[in-house]
Amino acid sequence: MIDISVAAYTAGLLDGEGHLGVRPWSKNGYHNFFPNVAISNTNLEVIEWLISHFGGHYGIWDNKTHQQKRIYKWYINSLDAIKTFLEVVQPFVIIKREHVEAMLAYVRIGNSAFVLGNPIYDKEEADILLAAREDIYWWLKDLNGRVRQ
Repeated sequence: MIDISVAAYTAGLLDGEGHLGVRPWSKNGYHNFFPNVAISNTNLEVIEWLISHFGGHYGIWDNKTHQQKRIYKWYINSLDAIKTFLEVVQPFVIIKREHVEAMLAYVRIGNSAFVLGNPIYDKEEADILLAAREDIYWWLKDLNGRVRQ
């Protein structure tokens, strides 16, 4: 059970430094989308704190011009981890409330329609799931200020 102060602080990090998105993926004629929740910060302690409370991983980005601090990016991308994380912070999120709703809608759709060509669903069901995922992809793109192309 996550303490309420941890949930509220983390929601603030997500609102201020977070990203919720879905990226498209294609291989051998199969298409899908994969979710990603991330929080960036220049303080490694914050990132390690996130990992200690919510699991996940982090990457390091160095600015090529050396005029900015190193950036650490904590991320989770499994459906279970995303669901657990978002359910904890959802009551406290203000700015990215609709992003959280969109990502939870994505999580409710469930696992991949295809796993490298092995159908879990029949073609019609897979197409419906894929269309629903694409709708959420564009919903999040719009929320993140990206223009449809």
